Amino acid sequence: KSSKNRTGITGYGKLSRTVSNSPFTPFAVQSYQCSRLISVGRSGDLFAARHASTGAPFAIRRISEEVLEDPEMAQTVLHNLQQMVGLSHPNTVTIHEILRPQDGSVFVVMELVHGVDLGTLLRHTRQERRPLPARLATHIALQICHALDQAHHLTTDGGPDPLVHGALWPPNVLLSYQGGVRVTDFGAWVIPAAMQRDGDKASIRTQFSYRSPEHVNGDALTGATDIFCVGILLYEMLTTRQPFLGGSLLETLELVETAQIGSLDDLPPALASVLERCLAQESAQRYADVAGLISALSVAVPGAGTREVREELVRVLEPLALAAPEVEAAAAVAVTPTSTEVTETTETTETTEGSGGTTATSETSAGGSTTSSSTTTTTTTLVPPELRPLISIQVLNGGARAGRAGAATDLLEGEGFAPRSQRDASIGVEAT
Repeated sequence: KSSKNRTGITGYGKLSRTVSNSPFTPFAVQSYQCSRLISVGRSGDLFAARHASTGAPFAIRRISEEVLEDPEMAQTVLHNLQQMVGLSHPNTVTIHEILRPQDGSVFVVMELVHGVDLGTLLRHTRQERRPLPARLATHIALQICHALDQAHHLTTDGGPDPLVHGALWPPNVLLSYQGGVRVTDFGAWVIPAAMQRDGDKASIRTQFSYRSPEHVNGDALTGATDIFCVGILLYEMLTTRQPFLGGSLLETLELVETAQIGSLDDLPPALASVLERCLAQESAQRYADVAGLISALSVAVPGAGTREVREELVRVLEPLALAAPEVEAAAAVAVTPTSTEVTETTETTETTEGSGGTTATSETSAGGSTTSSSTTTTTTTLVPPELRPLISIQVLNGGARAGRAGAATDLLEGEGFAPRSQRDASIGVEAT
């Protein structure tokens, strides 16, 4: 790791900016009319929109200027988006087109999914202290795998052009009220996870708990990374526990690096065997590809991918649908937004930015615009630009941005930090 250009973060405190709650003004972008702000988060601004001619509903993500101002990052983000444009798969959020107005902004037009993200369902199971049935959890895992299998086998005119998700965590899995399972934010690991908003449900510590050992160690990401992350999600669905979430960022990193998940005796033996292989510390010990994992899951839990189980998912989601009938979920590559104004909203479930992240966003708008002249503010925490390559796990190797995730340990072992055995678990940029 001596070749990496590391910057110590000692002495940096949290920087903040304010985001004011003000009325939203509808606007048009080419053939679409954006009528409502769904959410503002680390993935940027997400709008509910309709096509001006057909009236068809869409979700539109405005890519932040912050990402577009970084040429290398913008190139990677737009390449990942372009790979997904026009692809149709029942388990992937469809990106219909990318809009580039003359002002240099970029908008991503996506399908609008009515439902919740997997994180919302997992919180519900924890509150009820009742994990998902093995067949239902396996069904969701299988649908995720089908989406990954397509992405891992993408091709271009030049040949194979696989797309690793790299930021697969509950917010990036959408569950429609009709029982569909959609994956979003492919390739979102390249986006910085630098911005923390006070009150955000997802901290940097939580985001790292859904990464693979090679991801936090700065190795190149392959399909094996996504297989590891499917294992994490399946484990959590079956147990209601997050296997690698520690009490601090330091503890979380060490849990991920060692990939120790403890006893699986409470799980069906066939599924326990699958999980052990998915969550192997060394990528070579995992399934060779997603197709192998699909086969193993199908054998472990026969009938998990049937319509009957899909209908069971619909029934499980019914209480959530009744509690939030107007919730809309949509997804886009997670980006770090610039400061912007936000309309008042009710409870928000952000499926954004897994990295990172990248990310889908579920949010219920308060509806309509407010006529009140008063303005409230919320504080947003922003890591300084000098540190973003570290927090976003983007390695600067020999002065050039590497096409890989980067080393999470650089957060802790940069200049000014003690060796791993001596360093403090409390990190200034961590959101607990």
